[in-house]
Amino acid sequence: MNILILGSGGREHALAWAVMQNPKCDRLIVAPGNAGMAQIAECAKLDIEDGGAVATFVQENTIDFVIVGPEAPLAKGVADRLREAGIKVFGPSARQRSWKPRKASPKRFATQRMRRRQPTGTSPMPRLPRLTSANRRADRCEGRRSGRR
Repeated sequence: MNILILGSGGREHALAWAVMQNPKCDRLIVAPGNAGMAQIAECAKLDIEDGGAVATFVQENTIDFVIVGPEAPLAKGVADRLREAGIKVFGPSARQRSWKPRKASPKRFATQRMRRRQPTGTSPMPRLPRLTSANRRADRCEGRRSGRR
């Protein structure tokens, strides 16, 4: 089986190493790759964010399976383009990838959407009486669980 891994980071390097351990892997190509990956796989110069270029490369090199590592090609729809061309791909579609929560979402959820505003990294710490009452409630709950009232 001929396999192409898109990416050049540590995650892709680990994937390449693991793929090479599989006896079913006949040929492994990494695009664009890096010096460390060049020791275990072939590196190819390829614009990994251009779905058409990747699909052409895959067909020219008789690649059976493509693993998309970085998020940028996923966001640009490379996995979608490869699936349209009938190529087996490991990686979510652009639409599925967009469901991934943004880094601001948990903060916005904690500060705006909850009934009680939760302290976050830039918020001041809650006042001590709140913590004390929370501790008392927790102690009461633990007492009930252990049979005490």
